[in-house]
Amino acid sequence: MLALQTRISAYLEMHPIMLVAALNVHQKTRAAFNQSKFFDRKALVEALHRSPLDTSEIFTDPKNISWETSFALIGNSWELPGRGKIVHID
Repeated sequence: MLALQTRISAYLEMHPIMLVAALNVHQKTRAAFNQSKFFDRKALVEALHRSPLDTSEIFTDPKNISWETSFALIGNSWELPGRGKIVHID
């Protein structure tokens, strides 16, 4: 459990652009599934829940993200990290 909390904390310290990059890596490699990827994806999803970012468009329910399409960050800047919205792109 400590390892999971450490990974979540690491994600929360990242700039939102990096979170979106991680989402896109998981979206593109979702077919290649192993324990390491599952662990990392679980930490990323939890970090997104805890972050101040608006993630309302990407969650299908409180615990699941729709992985059908890629992700983008809108309305964020380097000066005001955490004040953006993550959306799906077609």
